[in-house]
Amino acid sequence: EVEIIRGDALNLLHGASSLWKLEIGNWKLVGNIPYYLTGRLFRVIGELERKPSRVVFTLQREVAERLCVHPSLTRGKCGMNLFAAAVQIWAQPKIIKLLKPSDFKPRPTVNSAVVALETRNVCMTHDALLHYYSFIRKIFKQPRQTIINNLSRWLKIPKGEIRKRLVEFNLSGDERPQELSIEMLQRISAMFQSA
Repeated sequence: EVEIIRGDALNLLHGASSLWKLEIGNWKLVGNIPYYLTGRLFRVIGELERKPSRVVFTLQREVAERLCVHPSLTRGKCGMNLFAAAVQIWAQPKIIKLLKPSDFKPRPTVNSAVVALETRNVCMTHDALLHYYSFIRKIFKQPRQTIINNLSRWLKIPKGEIRKRLVEFNLSGDERPQELSIEMLQRISAMFQSA
């Protein structure tokens, strides 16, 4: 049985804590969203206890490309960023179609893209996830700074101590945040959760 729920995504999702406790099973979220709501909407979805198995949104193309970035594919270019790190912890995004302004009525002034996000199974407690979000906000606050500078400023721990801990991940500390993968960001976040 399929039920389609139409409405304002933010209003529906803010009430989701009670709505999704019902036995609704596998659910998906699809929409052509106002572009100014993108960041806020992804934050709400990211904090849901019961996330959709698939999300398909039309986004501004530039935002879609930032969301889908992967450090290993962007050598010499801008890599991982705060937005991508916040979403890719719970979903694997992929651009499935590019759209031109002429594809819409009325025509927007920007190019667009359809993005599909497959929800990942992430073994993190709610507290660990909240710590991860706090961690990436700090580490990406100065994205051109090295991770050791960002971490020492945030954690108030001597750089030598941080460097010793990062050796476990074969990192020197001189890397920039955009060079790190989601898996590495998650591991470093977990290491410093009790710091």
